[in-house]
Amino acid sequence: MATVGLIVHLGRESACAHAKDLANWLVSEGHTARVPPDDAAAAGLDEYRVDAAAFATGLDLVVTLGGDGSILRAVELLDGAEVPLLGV
Repeated sequence: MATVGLIVHLGRESACAHAKDLANWLVSEGHTARVPPDDAAAAGLDEYRVDAAAFATGLDLVVTLGGDGSILRAVELLDGAEVPLLGV
């Protein structure tokens, strides 16, 4: 199954709520969700928290929920890793 990273607009409650729904759905379908520390704290996703330095390792996809800033943060966290990125 896939390992999916989630990046959330930290100040947008709706993005945090959707991220929580998405993470729970991914896990219920047998996938793995990963969320960096700041995003995990903002969205209440501590159970999916990984250190920022380890975030990109082994990812199959990154989904950003927010805007341009969330996409730019995802690119920074990927640190050159060739991982598909989907902005929502």
